Amino acid sequence: MPPLDNQKGVDATIIRLLNPGMSIPDIQRRIEALEKENQRLKDIVAGGLPKPKEITTHVDMFKGHPVITFSGPFRPFTIGLRKASVILLKIDAVKHFVENNKSHLANVGQDEPDSPTSSFTS
Repeated sequence: MPPLDNQKGVDATIIRLLNPGMSIPDIQRRIEALEKENQRLKDIVAGGLPKPKEITTHVDMFKGHPVITFSGPFRPFTIGLRKASVILLKIDAVKHFVENNKSHLANVGQDEPDSPTSSFTS
């Protein structure tokens, strides 16, 4: 399989191997979409925490239980009523935790090996 071009040849070859039915234009569009997503995530990391107005919430039901989903310039995550209640009970500890660990926000996503908890969402 010849590469698409010198810069993206390896990426295209990998995508073609993983998705043998994709055409070259589809692969190029997929690479561009992945590059945009990567840049979006880098911009988030460079800016630290998202602004409160950029974060939205949505209340829904999951298997008959109320849940709240947080969305914004990060991967959406959902928590249930029990976890939300615990956070409210210990909101001062959560604030203290964030204040004491702000330096780690700049390092999120920068060539760190994936840890078992890195992709865990509540």
